[in-house]
Amino acid sequence: MKATDQNPTYHAEGNVWNHTKLVQQAFEAHHKEFDLTESEKEVLNWASLLHDAGKPATTKWKINRWVSHGHEEAGIPFARNILFNSGLTQQQQRQVLELVKYHSIPLHWMLKGKPFDAYKSLAIKTDIRLLAIFFYFDILGRNCVGKDRILELCKELNEKMVPKLIYEWGSHGDIQAAYQKASVQQKNALWNSLKFEDRKLTWKLLQAKPPQTKPATFKIFMTVSIPDSQKKAYLEEHYGDYNSFPLEGLNLEHASVHQRSNYLRQVKHFISVWGRIKKPILITGELTNESTRRELASFCRDLGAELTYLYFEEKDPGFENYQLPKSRSFLDIIHPWETHKIEYIRL
Repeated sequence: MKATDQNPTYHAEGNVWNHTKLVQQAFEAHHKEFDLTESEKEVLNWASLLHDAGKPATTKWKINRWVSHGHEEAGIPFARNILFNSGLTQQQQRQVLELVKYHSIPLHWMLKGKPFDAYKSLAIKTDIRLLAIFFYFDILGRNCVGKDRILELCKELNEKMVPKLIYEWGSHGDIQAAYQKASVQQKNALWNSLKFEDRKLTWKLLQAKPPQTKPATFKIFMTVSIPDSQKKAYLEEHYGDYNSFPLEGLNLEHASVHQRSNYLRQVKHFISVWGRIKKPILITGELTNESTRRELASFCRDLGAELTYLYFEEKDPGFENYQLPKSRSFLDIIHPWETHKIEYIRL
C-alpha cells in the first residue's frame, strides 16, 4: 500500500497506506456518533483496514493519472485470506468482504443522483446501513476536491435515505429473514422480481405470508469453491451417496462458447434424468464463474428443485504473493437470493 500512489484529485493525502490510516483514524474518532454493536464496530474497523486491499494489484498509470479500476472486487480474495484467522465470526467476515466490494458505490451513486429505488436493490445485497456509515469514514479519511459537498451527500444518505429505506423495507437482517422463511416458489419469484427490477413486486413478496405450496420435487446441491479446494473428503463423508456430476474435468472457465454449451448440456441432461426420479443430486466444481453458475441455478429452479450452494471457505494460496494471478477465477460474494439456501463450510 505504501508503494501504491493515488490520483491527487481524489486522494491528495498520498499513497494507499496514508488513506487507510486516515480512514482508521476517522473510525476511531467518529464511531461513537452511531448506534453500533460491538460486532459492528469490529466489522467497520476491519473494513477500514482492508477496503482498498485490491489497489496495489490494480493501480495503473493511464492517460496521465493513476487509476485503480476494479480494485473493489480484486480486494476480496486478499481480504478473505487476511480475515481467515482474524478471530471474526463467519458472518462478520462476510460483512467485511461486502464492505470491501461495495464501498465505492455510495460515492458514485450520490454524486450521480441515483434514484432512491436503486438503493432498495443494493439493500438486498448488503447491509446498507453499515455501508453508509463506512462511506462517512472513507470520505473523512481522504483529501479530495469537493470534500465538503461529498460530506453533505454522506449526511443525506445516513440521516434521510437509509432511515427511509429501513422504514419501508426493514433492516438487512429483516429482509434476509423474510427470504429464508419464504417457500421455494416465493424465493423463485423474489429472485425474478429482482432480476427484472420490479421493486413493487419484490416488496409485496417480502410482505406476503408463505403460502401453502407443495415442497420442492427434489434437491440439488452445487459446490462453490476456490481452485484446488480441499473439499473432496468433506463431500465423500457427507454427500457420498448422492448422484454426483463432477464439473472439475470440464474446464468450463477456459472453454470456447461452443464447448461450454456442450458441457452445460451434459450437466442439464444429468440433472433432468435424476430429477425425474426425485433423487438428490450433487454438482461438484468451482462454479466461480457467475454466468455459468446462474445458468445452472436457473435451470434447477425451472425444474422445481430446491437448490443449495455448498460454499467452501478456504484460504487461497494463489493470492499469497499479493498479485492477481492471470486467468484465475476467484471466489466472489454470492448474492443471497441467487440460490434457495447457502451452507457455508469452513475447511
